[in-house]
Amino acid sequence: MIRVIISGASGRMSKLIAGLISQEKGAKVVAAIEKKGHPDVGKKFSDVVDINSPSLSCRITDNIKKAIEEADVIIEYTAPKCVLEHLHEAIKSKKAMVIGTTGFTKIEIDKIKKASAKIPIFFSPNTSIGVNVVFNILEKVASVLPGDYNVEIVETHHIHKKDAPSGTAKRMADIIALARNQKPDKVITYGRKGRAQSRPENQICIHALRAGNIKGKHEIRFISEEDEIIITHNAFSRNIFAKGAVAALKFISTKKKGLFSTEDLI
Repeated sequence: MIRVIISGASGRMSKLIAGLISQEKGAKVVAAIEKKGHPDVGKKFSDVVDINSPSLSCRITDNIKKAIEEADVIIEYTAPKCVLEHLHEAIKSKKAMVIGTTGFTKIEIDKIKKASAKIPIFFSPNTSIGVNVVFNILEKVASVLPGDYNVEIVETHHIHKKDAPSGTAKRMADIIALARNQKPDKVITYGRKGRAQSRPENQICIHALRAGNIKGKHEIRFISEEDEIIITHNAFSRNIFAKGAVAALKFISTKKKGLFSTEDLI
C-alpha cells in the first residue's frame, strides 16, 4: 500500500488526483495538507473532493510535520515556496516526492536537484504522456533541421495560471536549444517588443497567452524562408496531468533516491 500525502488539497489538480487514487487498490491518501487559515482545514477530505471513499477518509490539516511520518510519498501541485518547505520535511523523514509545480527559479531547481541525492524525487513540469512524446519529437526535429529555421513557441493557458511562461514551454525551448548545440540562456527570450534590432537567427522566443479556461496548449513553429513546420499539443482535460501524476506516484515509490521525470517513466 502506497501511503500518500496530497499537498494543496483543495486545488483543482489535487482533487482530480485524489479521485484517481480512490480507484487504486494499492494506494491511500493518509493526509491532505492546506495552508494555515484555509477554510477547509479540519474538514474530511472526502467531503471536499466530493467522493465517498475509505481511501480519502483523512481530514485536511496544516501540520505537515505530524502527517509526514505516516506517509511514503508527497504529491505537490502547489507553489514553489510551499514545495521547498515540504521538501525540507521530506529530506528529514526520508520520504519521496512527486512535484508537478512550475514557476521555480534556477536556484530553487538546484535545491530540488541537490535533495534528490538523499530522497527520490519525481520532478516534471508536465506529467502528460502526450506532452513528453512531443518533447522527444522536438529533440529529433531540432537536431535535423538546418540552423536557419526560426523557432517560436506559443503557450496558452487559463487566466488563473500564475506563472508565465509555462514550465512546459521552458522545457521545450531548452530541448530545442540543446539539440542545436546552443546554450539555452544565450538564445531563449520571452516575448518581444521595441524596434532596436531585427530578430537574431538563433533566437528561440516564447510567448505566453492567458485566456478563458484553456487547459493548456503549446504550439512550436519551425519557420524557414521556404516552409513551416508546426507541432501542437492541446490538452482538452486536466485528467491527462492527473493520470500522469498517479503513474509518477507508483514509479517513485519503488526508488531509494534520485531525480526522475516523465521521460524516465515512458
